[in-house]
Amino acid sequence: MNGQKLARGLGWFSIGLGIAELAAPQAIAKLVGVRDNRRGLIRLLGLREIGHGVGILSQRRPVESVWSRVGGDGVDLACLTAAFRSPDSKKSRVAAATAAVLGVTALDLMTAQQLSGQRSRSTSRGDIPVRESIIINRSPEEVYQFWRDFENLPSFMYHLEFVKVIDRNRSHWVAKAPLGTTVEWDAEITEDRPN
Repeated sequence: MNGQKLARGLGWFSIGLGIAELAAPQAIAKLVGVRDNRRGLIRLLGLREIGHGVGILSQRRPVESVWSRVGGDGVDLACLTAAFRSPDSKKSRVAAATAAVLGVTALDLMTAQQLSGQRSRSTSRGDIPVRESIIINRSPEEVYQFWRDFENLPSFMYHLEFVKVIDRNRSHWVAKAPLGTTVEWDAEITEDRPN
């Protein structure tokens, strides 16, 4: 199934789930296995779901909205983790809800990757090819000089915390990840065509 169809299905799913969370938070709490004093939180999660659904269904190519669903899944999983640790929760129901959210998260990730144009196949060296293009109103020389200094990138790439250049071809990157965490990696330039 293509990413656009999956995204539309996820959009309608978000709206349906959001309406259920808004209209019947007590029933959702019981279904998930948490105390019904979580109604306010469940309603907030419902509003978020409706926002995701509207965002997905109102865009021709809803890449950002689907990625925001992935972030929302992280929030849901954090809430379920907290619920599982609570002595008042029904562990089997929380575990079942967690399994369902993990399944939806996998579908959200797959859809977001398809819409982003990312390839799931790796090259023989294990690299994942990434292709993207944008237009910048500057000369090729100016753009190359700015972008080639990777330590400039966090100034406009909100998800990057920092980049440290190790040498002419190697650098260390730290990016923001869900739930206040970070991911780090080392990158190596294998081909460089100035300007």
